[in-house]
Amino acid sequence: SADQGKVGKVSGCFSATSKRESRRGAWAHAGTRFEPNIGMGQCDALGVWVHGDGKAEVLNLQLSNPPEYMQAFAEHYVKVDFEGWRYFELLLRERDAEKYHDYEWPYFAQHGIFRTALSRDHVSELNLYLNNLPPHETATVYLSPLKAVRTTPVSLSSPTIEVNGQKLALPVTLQSGS
Repeated sequence: SADQGKVGKVSGCFSATSKRESRRGAWAHAGTRFEPNIGMGQCDALGVWVHGDGKAEVLNLQLSNPPEYMQAFAEHYVKVDFEGWRYFELLLRERDAEKYHDYEWPYFAQHGIFRTALSRDHVSELNLYLNNLPPHETATVYLSPLKAVRTTPVSLSSPTIEVNGQKLALPVTLQSGS
């Protein structure tokens, strides 16, 4: 769509209208299969600009592996409770599996969502879901090109936490992922 453009002159437009009386179970899906599977190499995150409409729908950017590579579903949720453009960097090792039961989905894959890690070398699908659609309304999000990105590990030495004016110094060095 040329209606909104963040990176370049066009963006992907994902729009869905719910005819349901409730948000629960109101979803839409669009996706693509990669044949052959794609490898993400050293990339361990997805980067995307999302233009929200502020209607509190949930955008799920889901990567998956085929069954022959221990089928995994990497769920990454963006709550669209904002209007305009926002950038999201979704770490592949930090999936949103704990929120899976907050919504109704057209798939049931407990093991692939909760236990199996995504193989970044064998990504077979990218699925986009809009869930929690507002009753009798249309929800629309725009997405800039979805990119696989590398993150850079960082160290945080001797962090200090302050609560109500009291400081707690931690004599440690924290690495990314700690």
